[in-house]
Amino acid sequence: MKNLLYIAVLVTFPILSAFGQAKLRFLVEELPKDTQNRDLHTHLSIQPRIQSVSISLDTNKRGKAKSHLSFFPLADLGYRSYQNQYRTMLGVGTEYNKGNDWYGRFSYLQGIENGGDIFRLATPFEPGQNGEMVQKLDLRGRVSYTPNRFVNLQAGYDENFIGEGQRSLLLSDYGKPLGFGQVRLNFWRAEYLVLYQFMRERIGSERVNKFGTTHYLNVSATKWLQFGLFETVFFGPTDTLLNRGFEPEYLNPMIFFRPQEYALGSSDNVLIGFDMAIDVKKFTFYSQLLLDEFSLTEIRAKTKWWANKYAVQTGIKTHQKIGNDPIFLRAEFNTSRPYTYSHLSLKQSYTNNGSVLAHPLGANFYELLLDAKIQHKKWMAELFISYSLKGYDSTFNMGGNIFIPYINRPDEYGHTIGQGVHNNAFISLIRVNYRLLKSGALNAFVEYQNRYNTTLIQPNNQLIIGIRSRLWNDYRNY
Repeated sequence: MKNLLYIAVLVTFPILSAFGQAKLRFLVEELPKDTQNRDLHTHLSIQPRIQSVSISLDTNKRGKAKSHLSFFPLADLGYRSYQNQYRTMLGVGTEYNKGNDWYGRFSYLQGIENGGDIFRLATPFEPGQNGEMVQKLDLRGRVSYTPNRFVNLQAGYDENFIGEGQRSLLLSDYGKPLGFGQVRLNFWRAEYLVLYQFMRERIGSERVNKFGTTHYLNVSATKWLQFGLFETVFFGPTDTLLNRGFEPEYLNPMIFFRPQEYALGSSDNVLIGFDMAIDVKKFTFYSQLLLDEFSLTEIRAKTKWWANKYAVQTGIKTHQKIGNDPIFLRAEFNTSRPYTYSHLSLKQSYTNNGSVLAHPLGANFYELLLDAKIQHKKWMAELFISYSLKGYDSTFNMGGNIFIPYINRPDEYGHTIGQGVHNNAFISLIRVNYRLLKSGALNAFVEYQNRYNTTLIQPNNQLIIGIRSRLWNDYRNY
């Protein structure tokens, strides 16, 4: 295995469902970008996005779609030079649609690896350990039902994403998939998402369940301005007084969680957020604001109170051309205050099975990233650069680890972003892709990464060569 080439074959698939016969897939910023022209009825911030191909919003007519069932092989076989890590996973995928109404897709991958996760995090099934070998299982799927052009119902074991950025401070697909049910309503200039989440965490030697409910409304004020309102609540099945189960009050799709939490007398974790996207010609300016807890009085007094917990994102992206070749450019800034997303217990933290549900750095950090892609016929090249400053724990909980309770704090006041053990991290990534299939589902690539942070003596250089699909977001940039 020492000189085995790094091969990553992830033959996945666009999801055919939603409002009419449509594609439901994650936004991967692939080029060209013709399918992402925004109008009053296009809401790119809710992903996997719904890309209608047979609906006329003016006539309310749907084209007739043929039913089909297909199977396809899946593989995740890889090697990277750093620490001679490899993974060998094989599996199968299937998709099925019945007319315009029903769609289902499922994938199964199983294999072994000898190191950390080379690609994305595997699903949280108990691994089998045999020396340095770890047995991996990745199982996920999604079922969709669309009774009319206004309503889409989905359920499955998968990931979801909210936002326009490379990262999301509201809900991202960096972590492990989870069980969910969702309702998506498309009406007037708005799309409304109600998401019920079913998760697990390991607390000591015990596996415990926890739940979440998320509401998100995205509105097209004009063709060039969209804004969104976000709220979510996370709660455990038990508290200090009783065994609650899934709280029926949170099933209501039209409530505000904070007043309801107070009415229940609970200590659940409620987060609210806002996002916005402004299109100016070929440029999109976007931002997100996540509020965990805060006091306006403390902010005005500049006390740097520990419970002023929030996260902010600002970014700009554009699609241009050099001759006939399309290019994509992005610059993005993210930051999160200490203790954001954490709570009194893992039962209420904004996490799932040891993985984050928002930014991969958790909390207590600054991050600036730059991303550039250019496509020429079957070739695409990408340059990614990022810098981050994150504070790690010392003797006390300094607010960067969102998986531990926020009670072991050094002080009530004087908390700043990056406090604790400072770590400055630099990542540079160069990747060249060649499209092997006309559909773009399979690409050969060569990738070089250089990673350096102040806790390592030597930079981490690695060369990666492989074949993989671009239909899933594949993050190795944090």
